[in-house]
Amino acid sequence: MQNKMIEGFRLSPLQRQLWREQQNQPAFRAQCLVTLDGALNAGALERSLAGVVRGHEILRTTFDC
Repeated sequence: MQNKMIEGFRLSPLQRQLWREQQNQPAFRAQCLVTLDGALNAGALERSLAGVVRGHEILRTTFDC
């Protein structure tokens, strides 16, 4: 594997680990499954998840190959 310097922001340790894992397994995906019971307020769920993603940069991380 060639090491290439990419200009931009410095990666956090977790982002660097995610990037390394993706290099070893191109199909690597972080996944999560949540089961909800009862009535769902879809708008409230969407706003809540958007808030969590907004607050944690690692959840917005993507690597284009």
